[in-house]
Amino acid sequence: MRKALFVFDTSVDPGQLVSFCTQAGIDSPILHPGFFDDDLFLTALRRSGLKVWMNLPVFFDEGYLNDNPDAYSITSFGNRAAYSWLHMVCPSQDKYIDLKLRQFHNLIKKIHPDYISYDFIRFYVFWEQVELDNPADTIEHGCYCPECQRRYLKFSGERLSLTNRIVERSQRELLGEWKKTVITEITRKLNDMVNEAAQGTPIYIKTIPWKTADLDHGIAWISGQDIERLGSISDGIIPMALTQILGQTSHWKKDLLDHVKATTGKEVMSYIQFEPLIRRTAITNEQVDIEIQTAIKEKRAGLIYFHYEQIMANAEKQRVVVKYRTV
Repeated sequence: MRKALFVFDTSVDPGQLVSFCTQAGIDSPILHPGFFDDDLFLTALRRSGLKVWMNLPVFFDEGYLNDNPDAYSITSFGNRAAYSWLHMVCPSQDKYIDLKLRQFHNLIKKIHPDYISYDFIRFYVFWEQVELDNPADTIEHGCYCPECQRRYLKFSGERLSLTNRIVERSQRELLGEWKKTVITEITRKLNDMVNEAAQGTPIYIKTIPWKTADLDHGIAWISGQDIERLGSISDGIIPMALTQILGQTSHWKKDLLDHVKATTGKEVMSYIQFEPLIRRTAITNEQVDIEIQTAIKEKRAGLIYFHYEQIMANAEKQRVVVKYRTV
């Protein structure tokens, strides 16, 4: 079973990261582009024999938005798409997309990673605070800037109607088709770029943890993600099924992962969350152990441990991870 480990803090010690991965049977640290500003992490990983998994945050770029505030997505509530740590660029920003394609191309050609994942390859929504049993009308999402509305009009032949910050129900299906087309085409451009820079590198796409019918088919008209289409042009879909964040159960997680597997025809990996985020509900060592056991029993394609910094702050949870090093 493949085991991957998210790492966020570029100041962590590369040697300690390699040592923990080796001890815990983790084959792939998942690193964002900031880890490759110099050769320290790449050299340490290559020398150790660990795989290099590069995670590309497609429409999440706070630095770019600081310099180009007009590129922000505009939400259904009329706000910039900036909430907590999340700052998202409008997917109709062609100038930004061209820039990211060049930046990612240069980095991939230099690094030639073993795996690549596309993150934030969607329209804006802070899904971490969405209650799955609430009405979809309550969700702030984007983008509804003038350019997105113009492009929707060209695609559909009708103007988008937002009444009291709510998308008309009669327009949601067509809006979803437009948004899915946008995200799928950008994914194809990314794929072409990867194939030119490092042909044959497996590509995975991270999706928000909603089934197709959830929230009035919200994964389409809110986020623009179509797991069937995206699955057909990638090596796999990875739903961010973090049970504690969403206040959900292991049954929900199994149902979601099985749905994605059935829809795409591809095996899925299972996220394992170690410490609370968003909600205050604690995550015990026993819960972590059971989640890992369950993923193994369900024969998932792999585990994604979320994340290194939290694991290293808890010796007991480190021991749980090491317990399954040979699985």
